[in-house]
Amino acid sequence: MALTRFAVKKESSHDALEKSSKGVVTNSRKKEPQRDITITELPLQVINSYRTNLCVVIKLFASKGGHLLLSDEAHEHSFQTIEVYENEINVKSETRNIKVFDITEIKKSEFILSFADETLIKRMDSKGSFRKFLDFSPLLPRALHITTSGHLLVGVREKGEAFLVKSKSCRQLIVMDLKGKTIHTYQFGKKKRKRLFSVFFPIATSSKDDIFLIDTETSEGHGLIAALSYPKHKMEVQWKQ
Repeated sequence: MALTRFAVKKESSHDALEKSSKGVVTNSRKKEPQRDITITELPLQVINSYRTNLCVVIKLFASKGGHLLLSDEAHEHSFQTIEVYENEINVKSETRNIKVFDITEIKKSEFILSFADETLIKRMDSKGSFRKFLDFSPLLPRALHITTSGHLLVGVREKGEAFLVKSKSCRQLIVMDLKGKTIHTYQFGKKKRKRLFSVFFPIATSSKDDIFLIDTETSEGHGLIAALSYPKHKMEVQWKQ
C-alpha cells in the first residue's frame, strides 16, 4: 500500500468549513435548524509517495511530533507508527492482532485510541506501549477527538449492529476532561427526546471548540453533517445539513 503526500492551501481547515456555511435556514426537517453550505474543491499537488508493508491503510493520523500512525484492521490487523523522511519511511513501532477504530493525540507523542471490539480506550506513549485509560462497558467507544480547550470527545454506542437504530439504542457524544470526569453527555434533543445521532464519525472542532461531525443514518451511507456548540458546557445544535 502506498502513501501519498499532498500540498493543500491553509484555508482548508474546520474553521474554513464554519466560515463557508451560508446563513440560509431551510425547513426540510421539522424544527431543526438547517442551512445551505458551500462545498469547495481543494487544489492538491503531489509532494511524494511512499510504499508501506501494509495491504491497505484504513486509518491515518499525523502526530504533532511529525510521525504518522497507520492501521489496517481489515486485513492484517496491524498498527504502525512511522517516521517520514524526504524519500523514505521508517517503521518506528508495530503492533499486530489489533483493530484500531480511532486515534487522537492528547499531547505531543501521547495518544488515546479506541478499538473495534473493545469497551475501553487506551493511552499509547511515544514508545508504542499501551495502558488502560477508561472503560465504557457495556458501551463501545467509537470516534475520539481532543478540543483546543483540552476536553476529550468520545462517541459511544451499544454493542451489536450499527443499523438500524432502535428505541433502546444508545448513541451518545460524551464530553469529558482528561481525568475521565464527564462534563456533558449529548444524546437527545430538548423536545420529545428526539435522538440527535445515528452513527457519527469522525468528529472535528474549530478553534472556538464548535463541534462538527458526520452522522450516517443508513447502511448505504446516507446522512448529514451537524455542527454543535457548548458555550459554558451547555451544548446546542447550531445547524444540520
